[in-house]
Amino acid sequence: MSYPENLEGSIVPRTFKSGYVVLSYCISYVGSWTTLELISRRTSMHGVSNWLILAAASVSMGGIATWCMHYIGNQAIVLANGKSDAQIKYSLGFTILSFFITILMSFIAFVTVGSDVSSLIRVFLGGILNSFGILGMHYLGQAGISNYECSYEVYWIIGAVILSFIACFTGLSKFFLFRLSWKSSWWKRATCAAIISAGISAIHWLSSIGTLYRLQEASLKPRDRYFQVFTIVVISVLSTLACLILLGLGIIAQRNKNKSIKTAQQLVLAIATFNYEGKILVNPTGSLPVKKITDAWLEQASNYFLD
Repeated sequence: MSYPENLEGSIVPRTFKSGYVVLSYCISYVGSWTTLELISRRTSMHGVSNWLILAAASVSMGGIATWCMHYIGNQAIVLANGKSDAQIKYSLGFTILSFFITILMSFIAFVTVGSDVSSLIRVFLGGILNSFGILGMHYLGQAGISNYECSYEVYWIIGAVILSFIACFTGLSKFFLFRLSWKSSWWKRATCAAIISAGISAIHWLSSIGTLYRLQEASLKPRDRYFQVFTIVVISVLSTLACLILLGLGIIAQRNKNKSIKTAQQLVLAIATFNYEGKILVNPTGSLPVKKITDAWLEQASNYFLD
């Protein structure tokens, strides 16, 4: 009888692979940073483009920073001294459900916070909802482990809940309350993302340390291996997509910065027109009608006039 079969019905020993621990944090960081970069480009709660940005940010936070981090992190867990047929395998239903639950909770949290707000109450509620999404995803994912019965030590769960809220509230409050002043400070958004991803990772590992695995079935069928490979492929694709989004946003930001520098050197003539009610009229983009006169203006003399 093999070693894992002797352990069926027993709590198995557990170790962690440091490489996967680091990789899981990096994935969470990329997802968190992508989320903040996307949200920083929202202008209001109205318009199709703003809702699409919100949806993309929810996928980035819930799908990449949380869900991908969880399953890559679980790859770091080595059970039963590394016996191949006693490693974690997952139920497809719970895995898919956990993916959509965390995205939905992130979406609700961002809608609750709103756009360009300075309300601590809304940020507080958003932090609670987002932390519930992270915790819900983790324990739904754990419920999807089909060959182990997981039991949890209460004080570790309490610690994870407290840390979850602190991390979400701290990260979201710093970002949303100072969002306007951070528009040109990418490193501040990156630092804020590091705080959020550190919180998400700490929640996962606190919960994992407080989890006991009781072996139910010592077998890992080929289809289970295929499912694990499929999960890793999905995570890799989502993470790569997040990196490409970050790269694209960085290129766009640099291009806009160069455009702003060039525009600042131009001399333009603006016209202010008022209607009979005394209200100023603007063009469809919300700005005053302007006419560029020259690409660059260097003052040469006080009596210099344009024709």
